Amino acid sequence: MNEYSNTFKEIRTSKNYTQTYIASNQLSRSLYAKIEAGQVIPSYTKFLFLLQRLDLGIQEFEYIHNNYSLSAKQNILAKFSLINTNLDTISLNELISLCTKYLKNDKDIFISNILSICKALFLVQTEDDYHKAIILVTPIWERLSKQDTLYLNDIILLSNIFYLFQIDTAKEIVKFAINRLQKYDSFCNIEQIQVSFYLNLSTLLIQESKFDEAMEFIDYSIDFAQKSQLYILLGISYFKKAVVYKHKLNSAKSESYYAKGANLLYQLGEINLLEKLKINIR
Repeated sequence: MNEYSNTFKEIRTSKNYTQTYIASNQLSRSLYAKIEAGQVIPSYTKFLFLLQRLDLGIQEFEYIHNNYSLSAKQNILAKFSLINTNLDTISLNELISLCTKYLKNDKDIFISNILSICKALFLVQTEDDYHKAIILVTPIWERLSKQDTLYLNDIILLSNIFYLFQIDTAKEIVKFAINRLQKYDSFCNIEQIQVSFYLNLSTLLIQESKFDEAMEFIDYSIDFAQKSQLYILLGISYFKKAVVYKHKLNSAKSESYYAKGANLLYQLGEINLLEKLKINIR
């Protein structure tokens, strides 16, 4: 942790904070001076305290320390977080390449899971091979289903694989994940994850011709997306609703929600996504 010493100093001086101010009443100024000089490694508790005095979170501190750029792992996580709204073979190939490169130098279970998911989604996109895809992601579900506690990254993994399974297993995974996601309600905006679960589950239900049940989850998605201003997901939700009304032979409502979704995504500049959704509704 002593490699962070210069970063502490640079941030403190740029803010015009004194060493005494940063040390506060938790440690002596001389001890903090030694931390900045790289002579003392702070405990994790003191490390967090110093970040609070600098008005920073861990992720921002690491971003600054890495010369205002994402680390290799942070870059993978950032790109993976966009998979639900940017599921194309180019993005998947890029992630597969990044994960493979990362794993050559570091054994990392989470990155290995992301690699398996990307390979599975690539198989579905290019070969429509759900059988091989499920083989790749089943170990992830088996591992996480045995955990009493799911952490946020675990839930994000599940949000990207559950719809590859049969409908009963998919419902079980969604219920399992959403229940545990509630613990993070005050920590971060969980609505985007919830909407992703509901939208993908609605797709499975549509495929099973369970249109009323699909509509229920689409309405949840619309409600959450509107409240949280998740406009891309809101546009996708409108398209899903148009699909359901098309199957229910209500062409007027289908065309209405199609137009709402198309107009919203066009205004957002999501032209590629819009074209994909148009193909799916035909």
